[in-house]
Amino acid sequence: MLKNTYLPSKKSASLQIILIIIFFSIVRIYDFLFFHVVGELAGASIVLGIFFVTWNTRRFWDNSYLLIIGVAYFFVACFDILHALSYQSASTNIFSNKEIDFSIQLWMAARFLEGLSFFVAPFFLDKKIRARLVFAIFASFSLLFVLMIFRWENFPHIFMPTGNTSLFYKYGEYIIIVLFFLGTIFLYRRKKFFEKRVLGFLIAALVLRIIAEVILSVLSTHNGNHNIWNFLGLQLKIVAYYVAYLGIIGIEMMSPHKFIVEELKRRGEKLRESEERYRFLVESSPDAIVLHNKGLIMYANPAAARLFGFVDKNDLLGKYIQDFIHSDYKEKVKGRIGRLYDKSIAVAPTFELQIVRNDGIFIDAEVSGRLVNYAGKDLIQSMIRDVTEKKKSQDRIKFLSSHDSLTGVYNRYYFDDKIKKLLFHNNISIGLIIVDIDGLKIINDNYGHVSGDSLIQRTARVLLDACSDKCVISRIGGDEFGVIVPDTNMEEMELVVEHIRKRLDEEENDYDLECNKLSFSTGFSIYEPDGDFSKTFKEADNMMYVDKMNRRKTGKSNIA
Repeated sequence: MLKNTYLPSKKSASLQIILIIIFFSIVRIYDFLFFHVVGELAGASIVLGIFFVTWNTRRFWDNSYLLIIGVAYFFVACFDILHALSYQSASTNIFSNKEIDFSIQLWMAARFLEGLSFFVAPFFLDKKIRARLVFAIFASFSLLFVLMIFRWENFPHIFMPTGNTSLFYKYGEYIIIVLFFLGTIFLYRRKKFFEKRVLGFLIAALVLRIIAEVILSVLSTHNGNHNIWNFLGLQLKIVAYYVAYLGIIGIEMMSPHKFIVEELKRRGEKLRESEERYRFLVESSPDAIVLHNKGLIMYANPAAARLFGFVDKNDLLGKYIQDFIHSDYKEKVKGRIGRLYDKSIAVAPTFELQIVRNDGIFIDAEVSGRLVNYAGKDLIQSMIRDVTEKKKSQDRIKFLSSHDSLTGVYNRYYFDDKIKKLLFHNNISIGLIIVDIDGLKIINDNYGHVSGDSLIQRTARVLLDACSDKCVISRIGGDEFGVIVPDTNMEEMELVVEHIRKRLDEEENDYDLECNKLSFSTGFSIYEPDGDFSKTFKEADNMMYVDKMNRRKTGKSNIA
């Protein structure tokens, strides 16, 4: 709220206004032409004063209401001075070679700028726009009017050849009155921005301007005694300007220190509100937020206390954030802190690390940081997010994309991808073993899929136990496994198959029930560089089928 406690009292203001009316009444008695010129110049002087003060104090304002009014009054004063000098009855008329319309056209231009300024200004009470932009806008309108009146001479005429006023003048005046009226309504609806007495002066000035316009434009045109109505209208306009002076200049000039204090208080309140909102967001953030001076923790939110394994956030104060960083990441964190302080980076990009909680638990986290000014010091604000569950989910998804969910060995996608990489990147031999479970369909049909799944899982365990670490074991079909043995030879392949057979014999002896008896057939082949792997696969597959037939004949197969 714009507040001023040094505004004149109602009694004092009324006395000043009465003195103005008496002075100009005496001048009117002496000579109407002299009164008109002096009155217009006096009004112009008042609004010029408003302009100069509002312009020079513009940097103190958070809104643009007074700036818009003040700038508009500068150009209004210029047009009013030209109007006074060109008044048709003035013997000193320096525009005597121009049309009689000039004087009233200049007056209309001034009224339009004034009405427009009061109409738009209330919309900028809570906004701040550049002063030069406001000046440029009103200067552009003024230049346009000057060119239309003096250069192009296409400004609408005020008087018709018959001596009557034109429709433009009549309706233009109505529009100007409406602009003043709407400006009054809009100002009153946003009264919260003004102290009550200040608002009263501004509203009074606008009401007087409306009455003055009605008298000057309507009554003086449609009634006799033209000079009397002009006298009354001009008197009211001068009084309105002076009342506006009391409301506007009174705010800025009579107690500038009071105004500055009030503005600083208002800005302080805004700053406090902003800080409170920021503090609320930080305190309620689900992510840990820490302010530290090269690692020394100066502030931590509740989420940070939970993340690091403390009950209260104040328990973190005075500790070093590096003490909670896993040793593998300490150098990286130290480098990021250094680059932030030497301003080589504005924001430390988000990166992953491991945090060691106060209770010794390791958690995965994402960390980002930036340099901020806090209590006059350059501190680093670090935002830390617990991504342990996220990492587990990602690892699970990654695992399932390459592994068989039933057995845990690699799946067909990984098997094919591994073969492609070995064929493309390595000039080595590749051993392939095909393992096929005997009679799996019969087991599923007679004993159910639970028994069948158990045989599949046991086959995977046999292969994992029998094969060395260099072997890549994959489930490549419902009842079929593939074992890749990189960089091998026939002797090694025979040895691997022998181990698999031996481990299978041990597995068979552990179960007596037919549904639990595990039986599978094997076949193998070796791919040599520059060979055809599809032929290698076919050879291993064919050998597996030969083995299956032999096992059936010897009664070792589950296939009856």
